[in-house]
Amino acid sequence: MTQVSYYNEFATRYRTQILSAPDASIWVKDAVPGPIQEAIRDAMKQRITMQKEMIRRHFDAALPVLDLGCGFGRQLVVMAALGMRVVGVDTSSIFIDIARELSRRHAMDAELICDSVEQFTPANRFSQVVLFDVYEHIEPKRRHLFLSHLHGIICAPQAKLIFTFPFVDGSLKSRAKNLARSWTYQIPAFAKREHPYPIPDHQRFRLDITGRFRILDYLNSGGTSCYVLAALNSGRQTILANSSAE
Repeated sequence: MTQVSYYNEFATRYRTQILSAPDASIWVKDAVPGPIQEAIRDAMKQRITMQKEMIRRHFDAALPVLDLGCGFGRQLVVMAALGMRVVGVDTSSIFIDIARELSRRHAMDAELICDSVEQFTPANRFSQVVLFDVYEHIEPKRRHLFLSHLHGIICAPQAKLIFTFPFVDGSLKSRAKNLARSWTYQIPAFAKREHPYPIPDHQRFRLDITGRFRILDYLNSGGTSCYVLAALNSGRQTILANSSAE
């Protein structure tokens, strides 16, 4: 099963729940009620709070934002509440349909486009881009090509970007799970459906963005790493601007 078919299936299954949620930005899929479900919901709230903080710190509400890999529109709700105009792009047509309905219901200033997240080519480059829980869904061998496209085609000079993906800590359990993904994603029968690919840790991500982006800010909360990046001019090397990101 491809990532697109998985998320189309997911969107079809949970469409009614998402659209009926009091706050779609913190919606989590149904689970057995109890401590585990509450922990998942609390982690989502922490993640959204962290994303809001990074948006407030680094983005200009007067400029449009590209939400690349917008999914069903979770962060569209967040950014619309902050008065931002958003262009959302996702490969899943069903996610885009849900996002359009949320946009209509909340009177968002949003344009929703169904297109390839990895190959989307805008008419005009963006100065502000978010990729919330997107990067880990790109096959590792294609990540460098994706970052080159992002830097060279999508981002305006000195654009700011916010990346989030699951936090890989230094524990043996976390690293073992990630190492297992490195092998199992290449065997369809064993690959996980939602997160089949290895998730980059801090060192890996710094290497990936070298020469294209530099890190301006970093936080982790709710099991999620959040990076604010600045696009570099061609040929420059990545410089870590915030020592707290070490």
